[in-house]
Amino acid sequence: MWMAFMNSNKQAIRLYVTVTSDFDKIDYRLHYDSDSKFLQEQKDITKDLLNNIEQECFEMIDQLNSDIDNISKDERLKTTGIYICEQLLTTRLKDHFNVTKAEYLILYIDKALVNIPWELLYISQETMVCEKFFVGRLINHEAIKRSEERSINSELNMLIVTPDGNLSHAIPESDEICSKADSFNNSYSHLDLSAESDSQITAHNITYKIKNYDFVHFVGHAEFNNEISENGWILKPDPVYDNDNGNTNDKKNEYSILTSKKIEEMAGGTPMPLLVFPMHVNLQEQKHN
Repeated sequence: MWMAFMNSNKQAIRLYVTVTSDFDKIDYRLHYDSDSKFLQEQKDITKDLLNNIEQECFEMIDQLNSDIDNISKDERLKTTGIYICEQLLTTRLKDHFNVTKAEYLILYIDKALVNIPWELLYISQETMVCEKFFVGRLINHEAIKRSEERSINSELNMLIVTPDGNLSHAIPESDEICSKADSFNNSYSHLDLSAESDSQITAHNITYKIKNYDFVHFVGHAEFNNEISENGWILKPDPVYDNDNGNTNDKKNEYSILTSKKIEEMAGGTPMPLLVFPMHVNLQEQKHN
């Protein structure tokens, strides 16, 4: 049955990757579209191993972004890809990936494993997953909250968040967008796009406002660390709210952070904005140099 499954000539395969509640095993379920046959595998792991893999990935990214030569970057990419593959994939999964004729791979990844670059795993000495397949990924998390679908009508509004006084071009960019919105309204009488800028908004206040807008544009800096749920937009300080809620951030009097965890908690219920588009600071600097 295994050989018959491997020789199947379907063009797309799906891999479901789930971590057990004790973080001691990864369960894999791989199958072809429109085919009842599937491969089910399990790999022993530890939480420390997953932490080590994540740390290895962050170190690899730092090295790839450094000034070292391309040969060294290729070697680091390959070394890390082989290491992660050996730690996470079973022998049967690796064998299957290497012999299948499928062109597309869809990954359904456990929320706890999204930081791992599965696309960069070396399934053979010379081939990464993303070189073998056209790869797509989704979060395999049954508890994902669904918000109502936001309706689109002739009246649209935009919030432009410009909290950082160190970005001299933030306010001019905000003014330019508002001006273009006015010009847009003059050209298209059947639509009404209103844009407003807020340079004083805090992380706490934005949770009350963000669902009132169809579009949100963020022009500022972001917080980044290895704890993904704590990353987010740096906004104006909100000391009263932080003190009331026991915030232990030593810099709470300097700024507040709209974290990805807070956004996740807002999911469900009334609709989220149609589009949120932050501008990366480096891109801003390039644009205005």
